[in-house]
Amino acid sequence: RRAAELREPSGQIPVSIIVPCFNVEEYIKDTLDSLLSQTYSNFEIICLNDCSTDGTLHLLNKFALRDKRVKVFCNEYNMGIIATLNKLVELTKNELIIRTDADDISTKDRIEKLVESCLKSNADIVSSDYSLINESGNYIKKRGFDLLRTPAGIVYTA
Repeated sequence: RRAAELREPSGQIPVSIIVPCFNVEEYIKDTLDSLLSQTYSNFEIICLNDCSTDGTLHLLNKFALRDKRVKVFCNEYNMGIIATLNKLVELTKNELIIRTDADDISTKDRIEKLVESCLKSNADIVSSDYSLINESGNYIKKRGFDLLRTPAGIVYTA
């Protein structure tokens, strides 16, 4: 179905945010805090712990207790990033999926802008720019892709 068809009575489209997690105890709190403070509110956050050996799972469970939108799952053995991402997609309940790494900090309107872009362009896949920050949270540089559009309407990176 197209994104516009997924709109609920609230006016928002339900979104599943997938977060692969492996030994991210140092970062996951900031990541989840940034997601839970979004201007867009109709989402679930699905975290899949890939057998972390640090305190990642403990922190994930604390967030799940605090906010019902956070759902925590665990791999039985370390599967690596690709298999973990595939499993995360299987765990989603919504058709609109947003990927976030466990060390990403999202701007307050990131989800809203991605959903709007999806609706506006009627695209199957949308992406966003990103900025690199240092340990102090200071911006190092902005990154992103120059998008080109083919005659067939396919967007790709050059």
